Amino acid sequence: SADVLPPPAEHVLETKDGVKLAATYLQSTKGKDSPVVILLHMFKGNRRDMLPLGELLQKQGCAVIMPDLRGHGDSTTVVIGGSEKKFDAATMPPAQFGNMVTQDMEAVKKFLVEENNAGRLNIERLGIVAAEMSVQVAVKWTTMDWAWPVL
Repeated sequence: SADVLPPPAEHVLETKDGVKLAATYLQSTKGKDSPVVILLHMFKGNRRDMLPLGELLQKQGCAVIMPDLRGHGDSTTVVIGGSEKKFDAATMPPAQFGNMVTQDMEAVKKFLVEENNAGRLNIERLGIVAAEMSVQVAVKWTTMDWAWPVL
């Protein structure tokens, strides 16, 4: 029946600068009519912190993606020159926080555009819920995303 929700799906989204982002995706049952919400965790948190809210939103008909931003949760691997290196939130350079905006969020958006094009959600109905550290990521990325010319 329509009440049966798709189970959480685990994805690895690769950023342009080689970070492997772990993300949990909750597909909607509403297809192309589905709003979509990106849930962002706190500093030193991870995507699992957002799962109860994600499941609630999925029950309301939303598609939900919960990424581990770079240096957090399972997103601690970066591929540089073909070799994998580990890094984490506590010790990564401050510039990496800016890369959450320009790299991590763009990888999430690319995934959502693919889901949109497959008819599984409506990218025009995109929202973000962020906590603490990730509020800056959400605000900066939203500003950047809205600044793109409409093609």
